[in-house]
Amino acid sequence: METTGFPSSDAPEWLRSVRDGMGFEGQWIKVSPDLPALHAAWELPERCALFIGAVREGVELVGSTGPDTGLAIIERWVRKLARGCPTRRFVHVHRGEDGRLTVLAWRDHAEPRRQLVSQPWNEELGELVGEVELHDRERLFFRICDLLEREETADRYFRAFREQLFRLESAWVGFEDPGAVSPTERRYLTLALLCRLMFVAIVSESRGLAGHRQYLRWTLEQPRQSDIFRDRLRPLFFEGLNTPYEERAESARRMGELPYLNGGLFEPTSIEIANPCLTLPDEVLAEAIYELFERYTFCASEVSDEAERRAQISPRMLGQVFEALMHDEERRSSGSFYTPPELVTRCCVEALVKVVAEDSPIQAHWLAELFAGREADMDPLQVESLEVRLDNLLILDPSVGSGAFLLGVADLLLKARLRLDALRGTERSEHDLLARILTRNLYGVDIKAGAVMLCELRLWLRLVSALKEGHPLSPLPNLDHHIRQGNTLTAPPGLTWDAVWSTEDGERDARYAGLHGREKAAAASQRRAAEIGTLQKTVNARRSAVEQAVKELVRLRDSKDLFGQATGLSATQLKSLAELSDEILALNQQLEALSRGELPYFSYAAAFPNPARRGGFDLVVGNPPWVRVHDVPKRERGVLKQRYVVAKNSGSYSQFDLASLFIERSLELVRTSGLVGLLVPSKVFRTKAGESLRQHLADRHAVLQLFDYSNSPIATFQASNYPAWLLVARDGASRDTVQLGSVLSTGEFRCVTEERTSLWFPGSPGNVWSVLSSSAKAALAAMSEDTVDMESYGLTPKLGVKTGANSIFLAAHSEVLENDTVALTMKDGTRLDNDRQCTPLISSHRRSFRPLSSPCDS
Repeated sequence: METTGFPSSDAPEWLRSVRDGMGFEGQWIKVSPDLPALHAAWELPERCALFIGAVREGVELVGSTGPDTGLAIIERWVRKLARGCPTRRFVHVHRGEDGRLTVLAWRDHAEPRRQLVSQPWNEELGELVGEVELHDRERLFFRICDLLEREETADRYFRAFREQLFRLESAWVGFEDPGAVSPTERRYLTLALLCRLMFVAIVSESRGLAGHRQYLRWTLEQPRQSDIFRDRLRPLFFEGLNTPYEERAESARRMGELPYLNGGLFEPTSIEIANPCLTLPDEVLAEAIYELFERYTFCASEVSDEAERRAQISPRMLGQVFEALMHDEERRSSGSFYTPPELVTRCCVEALVKVVAEDSPIQAHWLAELFAGREADMDPLQVESLEVRLDNLLILDPSVGSGAFLLGVADLLLKARLRLDALRGTERSEHDLLARILTRNLYGVDIKAGAVMLCELRLWLRLVSALKEGHPLSPLPNLDHHIRQGNTLTAPPGLTWDAVWSTEDGERDARYAGLHGREKAAAASQRRAAEIGTLQKTVNARRSAVEQAVKELVRLRDSKDLFGQATGLSATQLKSLAELSDEILALNQQLEALSRGELPYFSYAAAFPNPARRGGFDLVVGNPPWVRVHDVPKRERGVLKQRYVVAKNSGSYSQFDLASLFIERSLELVRTSGLVGLLVPSKVFRTKAGESLRQHLADRHAVLQLFDYSNSPIATFQASNYPAWLLVARDGASRDTVQLGSVLSTGEFRCVTEERTSLWFPGSPGNVWSVLSSSAKAALAAMSEDTVDMESYGLTPKLGVKTGANSIFLAAHSEVLENDTVALTMKDGTRLDNDRQCTPLISSHRRSFRPLSSPCDS
């Protein structure tokens, strides 16, 4: 920075620490009242001192001390300088008279980013910046800003991700018929683009692509004949990464020696195929790449404490992408919430240990050690039998989201099988083992196409991270035969595993994972035809059975008694006849859809040959949607009430949760004695609305585990309910015991094994379940005998003000609540600000608790 002044040795210690810790060089020049002319040029207040002269990789560091009024003047001066010299980058750290630091940074013509840091300089931040080996002032500049801001990297990154997603999806041009493209299709198209860019960014940063660690930047800097999307990105995705090198066109070969990564992620979507002229304005696309992929560093490791310490973007954050991408209204209606990874791991361990122990003589303790990758006491025969058992496990997440539970299961299976290899004296690569697990053991379904895409992306990135350093990237396996878009809940009853598949069908399904190019396209077409054909057979068989039942009822109706009088039908039989007639109409509509090549609903039996052959999955695990039924569209609500026992038997307490339906549906999807392990809202075990679910589980199945995580520090959901873990065995009435667990206020997890009957809290209305031990329940029962009910005094609990007018008192936009809002706080006093995904509540009273006399009252 060119100026006049004298080198200063009296720069404050905190500023020298900032300069040295962040790797800046140069002797400070102090601009102070001792230099009247220079001080006046900066228009600084009397008690304000300014220090300039520190530089690193073209980024200039400015420090100042004094009152905050001086900061405002400095901010205006440096903003003017930054706008006049847009190629220069400034980071300004100001220490006020109260000792707090304020950080300001500028980029081009943008307004300064300003962040208050409430504590003195943290030396660790300086060390992290100093370790950045980037000869790139752009990356260095934003690295400094990000570290100084003291904001969670995931929160900041995905706020930017969401902003750029919305900009991109509204900026597409070149549709054949723009009016025919729905917002959902625009969202899917944009997500596909961002997922591809994210994969390229992560892989190039961690392993390099065509010799470049920042391949996206290198790509954009190459000369082009048209816009960025058509001239650079389309060839990269569809002609480069999706095509073997020897088959690539010259335009794709100019992009470097890119690995062949197969289709899937890099195949054109149906929207892109139908609209070959699709593109994005250069300025919109370039900004998205700059904001999302140039400003951050990435790592391929799914879980990395070191990555988090260094504020890197890891694939594990993609679960938070999924949660952050959804509008508040959409998230409330879909019930999709990000599950903390620690809780995922704990639940997956519990489920895997139980499902393997069902058919194994190995003690549960040793199985838990094995899934942790530690030594386990097993003889050679046990090792061999366990290897076969793990290799044949079929595991489903019926609401897969971004794939957190599938990844959790995959990592545990990988650890176990690597340990078994060590015990057997064999050696297989982590990458090959993981690829087999992903394509053989795991299945996932989600109603949202975007969620399916994000799940596949995370699984592929996890596979890439398993490659040893220096090992070339190999084609990614196909996952679209096991990770499917579909609605788990809407399949008709009685058709779950009616499809008949041969061993050859199962082998064809296994081969599909490794097919590429034309072979893959042909196999995918065959799979689609087989799925439709299988579903046609299933629907036809069901129609024949229903028609036979109708004929029998009609015969009974028309038959005559000994006196020649028609016997007729009872009220129950008449209702059955009407229902069966309606079902025949529905089945005919389904057959018509199938004849057009459409799938009328998602059929697990038609989609997944191997589970169908074996009568279901071994394990269903996941975190299903938490949605109360009144948030479900009315038409769908009626279908669900007819379809599910727990909804049909809910009586007047009809506010059942979709999580309850997922429990019932999941028990249909596992084989006999198979296990279902789900994270569900704990209220389903406590409220009257959950009584039908509890009764269904008690009558038909066996609860193995019920753990209440309401007090767990690792189970912090951005939801209004508290999580509980439920593990159930299908048709397992012979089980005599259940494990009950809870997290104490100290954070300690306490678990006891009790008789099955101890699930119920004695004397509770609606047969409430409790995780208390039998001794604790007995103590509470004894206490209740010595107490007097409030009812005997004429006292009844009150709900308070209950309006039923959520549309009035729950605000969709927080800015309308600028002056009169309720300040929501947690038990520990932490304020719930706007960054927390909560719904603002409009108060009818002022903060002084005086009522508002009118909407215009000031």
